[in-house]
Amino acid sequence: MMCTLLFATAFNLHAQNDAISRFFNKYAEDERFTVVYVAPKLFSMISKVSSDDEEWNKMRDIVKDLGGLKVLVADSVNNGLELYNDALGRVPVREYDELLTVRDGEEHVRIWTRENKSDTVIEELLLLVGAPDEFIMLSLSGKIDLAKISGLAETLDVEGIEHLDKIKKKQE
Repeated sequence: MMCTLLFATAFNLHAQNDAISRFFNKYAEDERFTVVYVAPKLFSMISKVSSDDEEWNKMRDIVKDLGGLKVLVADSVNNGLELYNDALGRVPVREYDELLTVRDGEEHVRIWTRENKSDTVIEELLLLVGAPDEFIMLSLSGKIDLAKISGLAETLDVEGIEHLDKIKKKQE
């Protein structure tokens, strides 16, 4: 019985990420999109580099428990809202907790988190942004500390990541 439960849970977690990964992979080779993928190995390597630079140490502290980053950006499209709605329809919302929803004019921003229910650690942060001429999907995985993650927006120069700053504003 326990073995069946563990298998079902593992399959469920894989299926959740599957829809998002398929969406990402569908557009990864499309020239209209900027694609960023940071593998878990790179985060691990970064966390081992020491420095006297305070900025570097701040970033190292933020990324030490991260397991991966996928970003898909289309900023010169005329169907950004269509892409947003397509991606939105693939999010297994019953498996995620909605953290933030913002609609400002024609721009829509949604942020969800997925927790490991056994220890309430955030395992994934999913960000979707849609506007008539822009689409952003960002998936950050690992052990995520929301108090620190908004600092990632200040440190990394990845298009779309600045929307993580909205988490900090929500917490204030």
